[in-house]
Amino acid sequence: MVKDTLTGLKVRHAMRKQLIVLDPSDSIDCGIQYLIKYKINAILVGKDSQIPLGVVSKTDKWGPGIQDFLYQPLLK
Repeated sequence: MVKDTLTGLKVRHAMRKQLIVLDPSDSIDCGIQYLIKYKINAILVGKDSQIPLGVVSKTDKWGPGIQDFLYQPLLK
């Protein structure tokens, strides 16, 4: 018999504890750097880090060459 390890698991156990929020006025470069730095696939966009407005992700079309840029080492 196969045991389902996700049975009974709550979202709070799987979620990221650190909230990463971009302001709508932040640059695309800033968003890309967060994706790389925190090894995440999407970022919440919110005004004053209070009101959620949407989500941007690696699959969004952020411009030509985005996939090449995402796999470069993080610049210091």
